[in-house]
Amino acid sequence: MHSMVKHRTMSWFVHLGRGLVTLCFLLVLIGLATPSALASARNATPTSTNLSPQSRLQHVTELGTFTLGGIAMVNENVGWTFTNAVKRTSDGGKTWQIVAQGNAQEFIGALEVLDGQTTWYLAYDAQTYAPSALYRTTDGGQSWTRFAWIDSSQQLIRISILDGQYAWVDTSDSNGAGHLYLVGGAEQNWQAVTSPGPNGANSIYFISRQIGWATVVSPGDYNPTWALYETRAGGQTWTPQNLAIPAGVPATAVVSNIFFFGFGDQQEGYLSATFADTASYMQYATAIYRTLDGGKSWQIHGGTVPTSINDIVQLDSWHVTSQFMETIINGGADLDILRQGTWKIQHITYPDNYALMLSFFTDRVMFMSGFTPDGNSQILYKTLDGGTTWQTIATVPN
Repeated sequence: MHSMVKHRTMSWFVHLGRGLVTLCFLLVLIGLATPSALASARNATPTSTNLSPQSRLQHVTELGTFTLGGIAMVNENVGWTFTNAVKRTSDGGKTWQIVAQGNAQEFIGALEVLDGQTTWYLAYDAQTYAPSALYRTTDGGQSWTRFAWIDSSQQLIRISILDGQYAWVDTSDSNGAGHLYLVGGAEQNWQAVTSPGPNGANSIYFISRQIGWATVVSPGDYNPTWALYETRAGGQTWTPQNLAIPAGVPATAVVSNIFFFGFGDQQEGYLSATFADTASYMQYATAIYRTLDGGKSWQIHGGTVPTSINDIVQLDSWHVTSQFMETIINGGADLDILRQGTWKIQHITYPDNYALMLSFFTDRVMFMSGFTPDGNSQILYKTLDGGTTWQTIATVPN
């Protein structure tokens, strides 16, 4: 896993406007900044592709928040993509249907994918570029419910989708103050709760309308310090949680990064934490933590991640997740696979030089998307042999 701290990041559309979309595509194409979006988590029995949707770690895949494009496959048949419109496939990526697009009043700025049926997107005012509404579908894009944005001065930071109805929304206002809301259901109101820190949360993850977690970052000269907080009161109160320091890491080390992998059910969940020296750039180790009691306690699971910096982590035999990749190096990436307490490394060869996003189902079955050289379309690839060879599935115009 990389050690770069993820700061509170707003949509590229907020900063650039639609007139600079081409520049973002060029940055991706020349490889200056190629963050991979979060991969889906699925049942990963290596010899089978009969995947159980109940066996996945629930997490939101963000399209448009960190980079344009990207295809998020939520299973081997259903996937979503977003460039100038929201598109969905139900035949493994061979054909794509537009299920939402902007208009003269609003354009789409970010897509938040939960599963094959439930997705939210953020719309912006076409004249002011300020957020204007959240839209939700629970039927694969056949219909959408509009939630007018709470305040045009607030920008979306993170969203945690609970189910087919509700989502937790973390925002930051023009003064840098953080805000946290619960939105959804049949009503159009936004329920404001207490933000865990003065500047809000760096990331959030909720498993219900009452129980969730947030990270708060305290700036530092070299390595900012991250803290983990829990609420069991619907965000009204927050309690700090301590993570055990891994073996071989000095007791003076601080947490410099926390990443929520997700929960498979209401009891079992995973996160990672990276430890560092506050007085230097020294990064000590990254450890995986597991809870089996609904997040009341977290234990180190499988020891520390191998020191050879790898970006994608598979937990046990069916948990598959990923971290952001900073750049494409040597046309591929390594998988850190944690199975029965032992790590192994599996190398993936990317299908082209413009690879952008990876979706996982087993350590053999994966999808990869990337841009065509001119940036006008995306190409979807599929592998059945763990990333050694790839089949081109479709070219999807932007």
